[in-house]
Amino acid sequence: MSGQLRVLICSGATGGHFYPAFCVAQAFKTIHAETEVHILLNKIPEFISKLMQGESMTVHAVRLSAPRNLISWKGIICLLEWLQGFIRSIVLMVRVKPKLIIGFGSFGSVITALLGVFSGIPVLIHEQNAVAGRANQFLGIWADRIAVSFPETDAVWPKNKVFWSGFPVRKSFIQARERYEKASKADQSFTILVFGGSQGAKRINREFLGAMGLFSFAEKSEVAVIHITGNDDVQAFRKAYEHLGICAEVSQYSEEIAELFSRADLVVARSGAGTVFELVTFAKKSILIPYPHAQGHQKNNAEWMVRFGSAMMIEESDLTPERLKDAILDFKNNHFNQQKINNNTSRLRNDEAAETIVQAGWDLICQKKPMN
Repeated sequence: MSGQLRVLICSGATGGHFYPAFCVAQAFKTIHAETEVHILLNKIPEFISKLMQGESMTVHAVRLSAPRNLISWKGIICLLEWLQGFIRSIVLMVRVKPKLIIGFGSFGSVITALLGVFSGIPVLIHEQNAVAGRANQFLGIWADRIAVSFPETDAVWPKNKVFWSGFPVRKSFIQARERYEKASKADQSFTILVFGGSQGAKRINREFLGAMGLFSFAEKSEVAVIHITGNDDVQAFRKAYEHLGICAEVSQYSEEIAELFSRADLVVARSGAGTVFELVTFAKKSILIPYPHAQGHQKNNAEWMVRFGSAMMIEESDLTPERLKDAILDFKNNHFNQQKINNNTSRLRNDEAAETIVQAGWDLICQKKPMN
């Protein structure tokens, strides 16, 4: 490779990790066009392959997961796979020779960032959640700078390393919000957008459909549903809504999620950081159902939105059609103070979060030794 300036961005392969990482990668290419951007993942799922088409970046896949149960045969195989991934990470670092490493969580980012630290390469990490994950909690000890999405992220880090950047939201959401703010709502129905995200859609799908079945005939006539089912049977859900007499758009996945957010009066979803900050972008009201197997991250994220007055939280253990129906009607029939919601959520919103992180990273590059 030539002596071109290179940046290595490390991320997990789920939407919550990857989308903000991708936003920062795009911002680097926009602000510093001469920069060669490399993205390191543990795998490259189909949605990332599609997203990367036409982008002038290089994506690498190195499988690196924490070894477990080392006393079993599976544990030994896992350890050997980890060693193979570790060696591949070293080879990648030698080939790429990055001048900056940016980590967005996941076990794989820990190994690569530490290799950077011990090689004298500046390291910046970004924490998406209200309470830092284990990977970033550990990396914060070694990183040069730590960007956070929430102003009061719960983590034990040196204060002088931490700065608030906000959460890098895709430009399509910001553009959709700007169109939404200028347009008047064409459909007078109370529109509910419901989806489960990359994890745990099935339970939400089932309970939401049950809640719709409890609506009276008059209530059904006043609502419209946009339902993204994930892997569940789309045709079965379409037939169910038709049987209930509810106007519904049902799809397995949508690439126009930003437009769907703009049309919704209420969003029913999990409370991953990505979803929370997409809600913040539009200042939308929501019913949040934290994914119970996310180390408590989603619950903490949801609690922020509840404090802002824009959300209700229902834990999955309490999720029933009856509880969901009551929550939906509470939002539908009560006039929440939208101006208060706008003011509160604006505290979390930074439309230039990606650019803020790029600038912090660039400052680190400039503070280091002169580039070769």
